[in-house]
Amino acid sequence: MKKRILLISSAQTTHAFIRIALAEVAEVSSAYSLTEALDFLDNDRFDGIFTGLTCIGTETEKYADLIARLKEAGQSPVVVYTAQMMCGEKDICLNAGAADFIALGTPRATSRSALGEIVKNL
Repeated sequence: MKKRILLISSAQTTHAFIRIALAEVAEVSSAYSLTEALDFLDNDRFDGIFTGLTCIGTETEKYADLIARLKEAGQSPVVVYTAQMMCGEKDICLNAGAADFIALGTPRATSRSALGEIVKNL
């Protein structure tokens, strides 16, 4: 049985790429904003959450807070991905409780088998 993943991203192209890659190994639901994602999470459970880190700097702290709150609430593991990683973002997200952090454009992020392994290990 495929794992259920919630994909959160407001970046259409990136969202489509990740959705296609994940669809081979998971049942994917899409949210295009944090508000929409919270609605999904109020009504359903997922095996994992993939979220794009679309903002940098102080916005990273807001994502870290969300990750920590989801983890404290017993929600699904969170995997964060970004196209433009800034210094310290990975550590901030992982320290907040993210299960994984992926920099897009790397072989790990563009490999469907690698994304499949991440889903399998959630």
